[in-house]
Amino acid sequence: MHRRIKAYQARGVNVVVAIANPNLALEIREYDGVKVLSGKGAQLTALLKTVSFASYAVHFPTRYLWTWIEAAYGAAPKADYSRWVMFIHGFESRRWIRSADSFPTDAVRQKNIEATFYKQAFFRDLLALKNGPSSFVFVSEFLRECAELDMEVTFPDERTHIIHNVIDTDLFSYQPKDPEQRFRILWLRSAGTMSYAPDLAVRALKIIKQSAWWDRVEVAIYGDGQHFQLFEDEFASDSNVRLHRGFLNQQDIPTIQRDYGIYLTPTRFDTQGVGRDEAMAVGLVPVTNKAAAIPEFVDEKCAVLVDPEDAASMAAGMIELFENPDVFLEKSAAAARQVRALSGPASTVDRELKLLQLKSGF
Repeated sequence: MHRRIKAYQARGVNVVVAIANPNLALEIREYDGVKVLSGKGAQLTALLKTVSFASYAVHFPTRYLWTWIEAAYGAAPKADYSRWVMFIHGFESRRWIRSADSFPTDAVRQKNIEATFYKQAFFRDLLALKNGPSSFVFVSEFLRECAELDMEVTFPDERTHIIHNVIDTDLFSYQPKDPEQRFRILWLRSAGTMSYAPDLAVRALKIIKQSAWWDRVEVAIYGDGQHFQLFEDEFASDSNVRLHRGFLNQQDIPTIQRDYGIYLTPTRFDTQGVGRDEAMAVGLVPVTNKAAAIPEFVDEKCAVLVDPEDAASMAAGMIELFENPDVFLEKSAAAARQVRALSGPASTVDRELKLLQLKSGF
C-alpha cells in the first residue's frame, strides 16, 4: 500500500489515508510524508462528512469498514458511490476452506466458517447498490475467479479490472548478476502458512544437499512463523545455510537480494506474489510452482516453473542453473524485464489513477 501511495504522490496526487479497525485508538500522524488517520471508525465517518475528496479508494473492503462509510454518505438507494473504487486483495473475499491449514483449533475454524457467510452477504449487498462503486479491482484474474467462486457473486465485466500490485522498480533496481551468484539461494517470506510451502522448499534443498553441488551452494533463509522450524530442524548444522528468524524492513530487502541469484519461492496459493516480483525486479531467478496466480506473472523464460508439489523438479531446475551460467544470466535479465512490463508503475498506478479519475498535478 505504501509504495502505491508514494507513487501517487510522485505524480502530484494528494493522498489522505484513513484506517478503521475496532482495535485502533484515535491517532493522527504523518508517515513518510503521508497523512494518516486511524481509529475505530467514527473518525472515518467524521472525516468523510467534513472533507469532500475528488475520489475514493477502498482497499480490503469489509462490512465493518463499509458501515462507517455509509454512516457518512447514507445507505441505498439514495447514496451515490460512483466516485468509489474497490480494491480487493484476497483475505476479504476468501472462503474459509482456503486458509484451513492455518486454523489451530476447531473454534477458530468455526469462527472463520461463520465469517465466510458474513463476507458473502456483504458482497451481495455491495453489488446490489443502484449507485454502487464505479470499479472493482483485482490483482490477478485468478483472484477474481476465486472471489466470485468463494463469495458466490459475479462482478460485472464492465466495472471489473485486473491491475497488479505495483513494484517499486526504483527501490528494487536491477543490476546484472555475476554468474557465480547462481549458487546463492535465498528464501525470504513468511513461514506462517503452508500455502507458502516451506515444506517444499526444505524438500528441494534436501535434494540439492545430496548432490555434488552442495559444497558450492550458499543458502539464506529469512522469515518467521509456525513452520520456520522446518528449516531449523533440517539445516541448523549446515555451515553453508544461514537461518535468520525474523522479518526485515522493506528498505533492507533489496540490499540482501542483490547478494543472491536464485529466489526459492514455492507456493500453493498466491494471488500475485509481491515478494517474488520484488526479487525478480532485482534480477533473482524465481523457483516456483504452476499454482494459483503464478502463471499470470512468470513463465519458463524468466523462472524455474514446475508443477504443484514437485520439489524434485524444483531441485532439478536449480541444478540446471548451476550447470549453465548462460541460462542463469538469461533468466535473470528476463525476470527483471518481466516485472517491469507487468507490474511497473506504468502498468499499475497510472491505470489506477485513471480509474480514480485523477490526473498528475491534482
